[in-house]
Amino acid sequence: MSQTLLCGTLIDGERDEPYHGVWLTIANGLIVSISDREPIERNEFLDLNRYTVLPGFIDCHDHVCLDPGDEIAQAQEPLGWLAVRGAARARTIVEAGVTTLRNAGEHERLDLSLKRAIETGMIPGPRLLTAGIWICRTGGHGWVDEIEADGPWEIRKAIRNEVKYGADWIKIMVTGGISTPNSDARMSDFTEEEIFAAVDEAHRLGKKIAAHAHGGAGVNSLIEAGVDSIEHGFYLTESQLHEMAKRGIYLCSTYGIIDAIINEPTSPDYSREGCIRVEKTIFQMLTKAIQENVLIVVGTDGNHGKMAVELDALIKSGYSHSQAIKALTSEAAEFLGMNEQIGSIKKGLKADLVAIDGDPLGDIYAIENIKLVMKNGNIIFQDISM
Repeated sequence: MSQTLLCGTLIDGERDEPYHGVWLTIANGLIVSISDREPIERNEFLDLNRYTVLPGFIDCHDHVCLDPGDEIAQAQEPLGWLAVRGAARARTIVEAGVTTLRNAGEHERLDLSLKRAIETGMIPGPRLLTAGIWICRTGGHGWVDEIEADGPWEIRKAIRNEVKYGADWIKIMVTGGISTPNSDARMSDFTEEEIFAAVDEAHRLGKKIAAHAHGGAGVNSLIEAGVDSIEHGFYLTESQLHEMAKRGIYLCSTYGIIDAIINEPTSPDYSREGCIRVEKTIFQMLTKAIQENVLIVVGTDGNHGKMAVELDALIKSGYSHSQAIKALTSEAAEFLGMNEQIGSIKKGLKADLVAIDGDPLGDIYAIENIKLVMKNGNIIFQDISM
């Protein structure tokens, strides 16, 4: 059965200017037509004339089983509790308009089980791309949740293991971080040889590889090795950003989690203090990244479903509202290699749609006024009367 939608305003994820009074026809989970004329034949009808319709949002970095706060304490919780929390967060995330999510690693590969549960319809949630367990050096950043690997051959074996279990991406922790005590966000946790081995092995196995990295010499090695994305990058220099732009390496910006950790009562002092230190540097880095034309996507990194704050950070750093929306939709799909399936509203793509109340080209926080979420042509969330 086909569906017909009347959209008051439609932002397709590619054009800067919106359409008005557009009719969409959906069949078998795909968009089959877009027209300014009412179809002659229509079956199920959804009147969204009062709302703005956008492509489903794409979160390029989250950990659905982790919340802002004490990550070490959370990692020590029972596995069943983490799984239940992940299922609850998956619902929250999709109801916030996120229809596709790259999960950047979970304790004991819980993301693989959540992906299966979502795909079989057992629980609601976004389309998941998984990283399995992320990889660090012995005692490296976030070691309580990770595979610890030292030396190029241990790293290669660890990557092979994640591919064996079904990871879509590989995630490595190259520099220290904020949420691990006695960790230096500018210091490389891996040697250059280890970094080159990781990137080579992931690509040899046909997988893209993302690197947690804030700055310093480790980033230089990642750029030279040809990593696919650098996550966070709070201390990236102008020269590093220039080289990233030159080589087509993506920056996944994760601003919102910083404020979330600062304001979370359970956050350890070292984590809160680290976030306070980097908070002011992020806008400087993003401004330079935009000036250098770095490819940018966004992720919530535990601040589940809160995409508006990520886009607001890009706008404050120099993006237009339409550029920010593209980072959340079509450009994110390009980054994930899924632009022939998702990220835009056009014929032949999956019917992943979000209807909101308001104009995000004037107020980016309007994307939080969710009225309807559709994934693969199925309504996942609805806050309007039909």
